[in-house]
Amino acid sequence: MKRFLFLFFSLLLVCMYVPHASVTTYAQSQTVKVQTKKADGKITSVDSATGSLSITAKEKTIELSIDSTAILKVSGIKNPSLSDIWVGDKASVSYVEVNGVNTVKILSLSKQKGALKGVVEAIDLEARTLTVSGKTAALTDQTAIRLDRASLSLENIVVGDKIEISGFMKDGVLQASTVAVKRKTSVIKGEVTLISEAGESITISKKQVNITDQTKVYVNKEEATLADIFTGDKASVSASSIGNELFANAIQITRKPVEIKGIIETVDLEGGSIIIDGKTLLIDDETEIESDDENADIAVLVEGMEAEAKALRVGESDWAVLKLEVKLPEEKEDDEDKDDDDDKDYDEDKDDGDKDDEDKDGGDGEKVRNGEVSGRIESIDPAAMKLTVKGTEVTVTESTLIIGKKDKKLTLEQIPVGTKVEVKGIQSAEKLLIATKIKVEL
Repeated sequence: MKRFLFLFFSLLLVCMYVPHASVTTYAQSQTVKVQTKKADGKITSVDSATGSLSITAKEKTIELSIDSTAILKVSGIKNPSLSDIWVGDKASVSYVEVNGVNTVKILSLSKQKGALKGVVEAIDLEARTLTVSGKTAALTDQTAIRLDRASLSLENIVVGDKIEISGFMKDGVLQASTVAVKRKTSVIKGEVTLISEAGESITISKKQVNITDQTKVYVNKEEATLADIFTGDKASVSASSIGNELFANAIQITRKPVEIKGIIETVDLEGGSIIIDGKTLLIDDETEIESDDENADIAVLVEGMEAEAKALRVGESDWAVLKLEVKLPEEKEDDEDKDDDDDKDYDEDKDDGDKDDEDKDGGDGEKVRNGEVSGRIESIDPAAMKLTVKGTEVTVTESTLIIGKKDKKLTLEQIPVGTKVEVKGIQSAEKLLIATKIKVEL
């Protein structure tokens, strides 16, 4: 019995030991290190589609596989891809062999540098190539094109441009990294005399300057567009010479307020504008308006007023008014009329002296002058927009300014007959007074 138990436990221990030994042997086999190998040479073949390439080092060709886990370094190219690996590149590679396949861990490439300098003879936008001094250079999406400090596109380069290209050689063709455009720059100053309908050029001081997509426009140092330039503007243009043509890099337009004087021809209260000497003057809330040395608003403006505006040009014939001073035109009396009036006044004084004395000494100080009348309202017709003062018929318009004490605005309906008023306006040929301002003593 004892012997049987001894044999049983011996077999049990053997069974437990054998699996453990197998696991230990397997684990030890998995910790074997894979050796990293290195090689220096030249790229002799590349297939970016399959991710395979070969390097010839010391007359020995090594076939390699490269995938997205590999670290790729290419001199002169940021964020390189497999397409940046070219035949002929000098290469330094670190790789490992797994199951008979050499897999790239790190690949460093240095390329053959190339340069090209001369005049552009041909441009192929579709193939993205430039022909310079009989040689072809290829451009990529990463090619940097510069004119001084400005960035350009291939479309901005024209035949005749002087350029300098630097990059790397691939299959005998220069792959451009940078393209420096060299153009002779000059400054043209003068008055804009012509703007082409298509907007492809402007003429300044008899010189035509072409406009490109890269042309910058500024009006009073603020960025603008070609549509903001008008004939007559004072301009300073920085332009580059290409052959016999000029191309604008930047256009500076300088505008200063000017004085515009004349008689108001039309008034558009709703549109906020008036016309003087064929020029449209735009008025807004920022416009300062003075009438007879008093602050006023656009409602006091009527046709026939003398006006003096300080305005800034904003269109071909449009001007933004900064300040506007207006007054009623002074009417001159003919000497003959004056003599007749003097005779009439003399006769009236002779015949009705007592009545004139009464008006002179007492009364309400009523008087009638050209374009003005003051006194008490004798009659009023709100529907017809008319009133009578000192026998003078006064017409009230929508633009007539009616104010009471403390410049309180009133309506015609708020003024009773007998109220003393001071009326300023325009005397028509029919001796009717069109009121521009009525001051009411209420």
